[in-house]
Amino acid sequence: MTNRSRWSLAAMGISFFWVILLAIWGKGGYLHPESSAFLRIYTAPDRPFWQIIFDPVLTDWGLYQARELSYLVDCMDAWFISKSILLGGVHFYSLSCALILLGCVAVQQWGFQRDFPHLPPWTALLISTGFVLAPCCGNLVFFRSAKPLVTLAATLLCFETWHLFRIPVNKNRGTIFLIAGILLLAPLADRQGLFLTAVSAGLTAAALIFFSFPATRRIFSIGWKEMFLLKRLGEASLSALCLATLYALYLAPACIQRLNGYLPSFAYQNIGTKGLVNFSGGGLYLFDNIGFFFLHIASPVSFCCGILLISGWFFWWGMNAGKAPGKIVPGMLAVASLVAMFICSMLMTFRHPMMLQGDVIHSSYFMPMLTILLFFAAVSCETAKHAKKSGNVLAGLLLLSCFSAGIARSLSGNSGKGHLKFYTATAPLLRKALSDPGFNAERVILPYGALKVIHHFRNMESTVGK
Repeated sequence: MTNRSRWSLAAMGISFFWVILLAIWGKGGYLHPESSAFLRIYTAPDRPFWQIIFDPVLTDWGLYQARELSYLVDCMDAWFISKSILLGGVHFYSLSCALILLGCVAVQQWGFQRDFPHLPPWTALLISTGFVLAPCCGNLVFFRSAKPLVTLAATLLCFETWHLFRIPVNKNRGTIFLIAGILLLAPLADRQGLFLTAVSAGLTAAALIFFSFPATRRIFSIGWKEMFLLKRLGEASLSALCLATLYALYLAPACIQRLNGYLPSFAYQNIGTKGLVNFSGGGLYLFDNIGFFFLHIASPVSFCCGILLISGWFFWWGMNAGKAPGKIVPGMLAVASLVAMFICSMLMTFRHPMMLQGDVIHSSYFMPMLTILLFFAAVSCETAKHAKKSGNVLAGLLLLSCFSAGIARSLSGNSGKGHLKFYTATAPLLRKALSDPGFNAERVILPYGALKVIHHFRNMESTVGK
């Protein structure tokens, strides 16, 4: 076993240990107000499986988004929780969230070992550790698997695309097919996944146009291999985008009508052009989350820190890239990706303004962006003139992030806040009612959704008993 392999195993061990700690600290977790409905919907014994999956009126409150893959995973999570409750182990943890989190770390470490020979192994470890300790990754309770699924897709896409340009052309067919599969499945998980596929197609098309001129190819040291791979990437991303659009506009609605007798409304997806000028909402969301990742201070300090970090990052990258044009291309791609994240943030916060609330802004919506930012942080160190020194600087920042995460958790504990405070405070009573059939839930104050969940599982237990 090599030294880098030991560091990678240590990263996996720390991540696994952290997931276990989150489960222990949560004491079984709480039931999100929306999850109380999902838990009953997905475990309903009187409806066929595919009718449930293709019923956005129930699974997404009528806000059709063509993300049936996430409903499928949510259904598996609900079954896992349901079986656990019926067996006496009451909890509200998402198994898929824990597995996806560990899967992202495994992809990161495998990618670092395979394609980042100049990145210090301790920096690679801290990238994964900082990722799993991030606030947006720290909630394992059952809610939705959409954002974690897109995060896994984004992680795979980044590392496999980087790998594609580092292997011989005659060995890239499997990688191309894997990238095409990622880009096809990501939109079925969430609209962020569709945005990821659209951005991939757009950036590839822009690169092909930019490098179509001999002068630009000569300046940036782009040869026939890079152009060949860009064309294959363009074909894969454009095909995936077309198929995903076909599914969202025609195939999924046809399945919904066939199984449930109605056509979904596209109103929620029609954001219009106003979302593209939501500069304040998009900027606040993106830069506040970047700063909060390192400082864990919910204040204007995080927003200012995010702007300074991004500005300093690209200045540092430009200085370290030196006069080697081939090293500037990843920096250009990182800038383009950051612009895409800003556009995505504008659209998301325009459509869902609640994302800017204090107890929501740092939630799982930011997970896909965080994994892409950390990937480019690793690339900036790998391509720098002094990779070890650059990696140590990044390691220092990640140590600050990990230390801040530990301090923030020790100060906040497990106390709920914001719009979930009532649900976290009453979670012990709900778990007690589900584990003890003799507990009179009507004599205590519980959310209405929690009472319905109690009746749902007690009816299931009586049915099983018969």
